[in-house]
Amino acid sequence: TDPHIMYPSGNTNTRAAAMVSQINATYPLPAFIVNAGDMAEAGLRREYDIYRSIVSTFNPSIALYEGSPGNHDVARGMGHLYYRERIGSVHTVWTKDDYFFMVLNEGMLNHSDGHFSRTEMDWIRNRLENSIAKQGKSVICFWHHPSDSVANNSAGEGSMLDNGQMVLEL
Repeated sequence: TDPHIMYPSGNTNTRAAAMVSQINATYPLPAFIVNAGDMAEAGLRREYDIYRSIVSTFNPSIALYEGSPGNHDVARGMGHLYYRERIGSVHTVWTKDDYFFMVLNEGMLNHSDGHFSRTEMDWIRNRLENSIAKQGKSVICFWHHPSDSVANNSAGEGSMLDNGQMVLEL
């Protein structure tokens, strides 16, 4: 995660393209890749277009799952609208073998920290109740910010998710 693609160019763009090439060269290939936010540095349409161009070079047998807009995707101006326009859904679910995967949205408009809204918590609860109970699968969740319940942010560095424990308790 966190490619931070820049427009018109930047060293992060070069690193993201190199990462895709390295992943494509691995054996065996991964079944899927998860990107949980900060696709763009400033939430600009052109940054998302560059991101799309880079990730389009993944080996087509690798599934790409996206969601969970990061603070750089949604914290500035129109970024939240461009994210939905260029990336799509702000959350994603899928199953693989005995697992149920969820990429969750805790990005807050014009804010650098993460927080699961009441709407998102209801969405998560609904997916868990209607999917997991019927399938008997283990759950693996992804989101952008480190949770305050599992990360040590004593130095006050970086953005945090203030209510991640609520998801863990579901």
